[in-house]
Amino acid sequence: VDVTGFSQAITPTAASSKILAMLNPHIQSNPDGTYNGGTSVLLARSVAGGSYSTIAASNLQLYMTDSGVRYQDGYLNMNILDSPTYSLGDAITYKVQTKTSDANVTGRINVTSGGETNLASRLILIEVAA
Repeated sequence: VDVTGFSQAITPTAASSKILAMLNPHIQSNPDGTYNGGTSVLLARSVAGGSYSTIAASNLQLYMTDSGVRYQDGYLNMNILDSPTYSLGDAITYKVQTKTSDANVTGRINVTSGGETNLASRLILIEVAA
């Protein structure tokens, strides 16, 4: 599921550059009465407005281990050195997605939380010259 408003674009200034994507999402997971449900984070990429493809997924999920807990919060750090194929002038867009372990789990990523930046998720893109 796409995270609304959580995407960034970069237009490389050199041919064959790589893109360092640094993702630090604040994750919330709500098991809705179940337990052992989790929320994963995925990063997808589109070049020049084309279709998106997943380039990275968290292998560490935020899991609920107690059905009495309503919400579980946590941070995840993902650093991906991406090697996209593009032409000079193409914008490369990265978007964040979530995936839950089953339909009874609600997962979300806080882009901001009540205006507080300490709970904000971040996606930073840096061009790395070849």
